[in-house]
Amino acid sequence: MTKSRAIAYCFDRTFAPYAAVSTFSLLASMASAPTVYWLVPAADAQHVAPVLEGLKRQTGHDLRLLAAPAEAFAGWETKLHLTSAAYLRLLLPDLIAADRLLYIDCDTLVLGDLGELFTLDLHGNLLAAALQRVNPGKRIFSRIPRAEGDPNINSGVMVLDLQPLRAAGFLGACQQIYMQYKTDIVFADQCIINKFAENRKLVLDERWNHQIFSNATLNADFRHRLEHGEMRVLHYVGSVKPWQQLCNPVVTAPWWQYARRLDFLQIAPLKMSNLGQAISLANCHDRNGLYEEASMLKGQIINLMRRQSPRT
Repeated sequence: MTKSRAIAYCFDRTFAPYAAVSTFSLLASMASAPTVYWLVPAADAQHVAPVLEGLKRQTGHDLRLLAAPAEAFAGWETKLHLTSAAYLRLLLPDLIAADRLLYIDCDTLVLGDLGELFTLDLHGNLLAAALQRVNPGKRIFSRIPRAEGDPNINSGVMVLDLQPLRAAGFLGACQQIYMQYKTDIVFADQCIINKFAENRKLVLDERWNHQIFSNATLNADFRHRLEHGEMRVLHYVGSVKPWQQLCNPVVTAPWWQYARRLDFLQIAPLKMSNLGQAISLANCHDRNGLYEEASMLKGQIINLMRRQSPRT
């Protein structure tokens, strides 16, 4: 008998349009997708519901909205670009009645069928996920101590067998880890999950969660991987996202191809808001040999700085 299967996203209202793009790419790429759940904070459900309904009308797929309890993770701290919605992942085993769950972040693009993950043998491990890539520019690491050799996984794409997680008291154990190590947490839920599943993780090939730091990416390498189908899930990790104007236009192009196919939603790029963002994009152009584009952008930066500088 086939075990029940599901796919879940967790986010807040700000990310609803981007979750729609990822979900749309998922449904377009899978031969047969199971029920898809969107888990959001209770206060955001009414804002997210119209987006979900629009996607249901366009795709005809079974999409369901779940509202997390209002008190869930109240006061839990976050760092970097993360929000408290990241902790919603810790609720999944208790809220979704399935045997196997595939969790996917909403800053992803699904480029191939993921059905293989539903039959993957976890060999007694609690979860399966790809290793966390290190940001070449910032090299920030989790500070929670773990056993030597324990793999540090990225929680943006996870294969979860929910019954063993329920039996292990997943949510309660994660709450205890947070209380014990809250000053050491850097990547929110990811730090907690890595500690909870210490030495009980199956490492996935990176094609299932191909993480890119957009403005540190070499365009030639990205195009090669895209053309040769080396990415089942493309994951835009870090603070630079494909819906931002500051994002490397080469790596954001596939994302916009899906975004523009949504007939119920128009997404506008988020404009650059400071000089640091413009410099990031200019350096990205330089890194990829796009010297004319880099020079033009740097000229705009210099002119802006001159206008803002006090006259002497």
